[in-house]
Amino acid sequence: MSTRSVSSSSYRRMFGGPGTASRPSSTRSYVTTSTRTYSLGSALRPTTSRTLYTSSPGGVYATRSSAVRLRSGVPGVRLLQDSVDFSLADAINTEFKNTRTNEKVELQELNDRFANYIDKVRFLEQQNKILLAELEQLKGQGKSRLGHLYEEEM
Repeated sequence: MSTRSVSSSSYRRMFGGPGTASRPSSTRSYVTTSTRTYSLGSALRPTTSRTLYTSSPGGVYATRSSAVRLRSGVPGVRLLQDSVDFSLADAINTEFKNTRTNEKVELQELNDRFANYIDKVRFLEQQNKILLAELEQLKGQGKSRLGHLYEEEM
């Protein structure tokens, strides 16, 4: 964390350029952390704009990631912690859990269907073996009476 004083003209605060005003109109001290910048002796309120400069006492000083609105009149150093909104993450997490649960149910149903299919294939293989054994037995008997009757009719 570092502390520095910044002197800027109202033109620079208003237009963001390299001010051409002859005298500086304000001097402020800023405390810089890794992602946010805070003013000493001011309350903080994050803003959505990128870079805003104004000539009013409650000006805005911008950092790379976001701008922080500074309000004068609050005594002492007051660093507020950034609050994080987890509602979107919770919604996505809930959706993910629901999808995951639905996928598990679908996989269980598919697994049950596959197990039934495997059982049916095994049963049909056993039936096929039985029929093949009967066929071999009938072939071994030679001509049957039905074959003989058929030949007589011809």
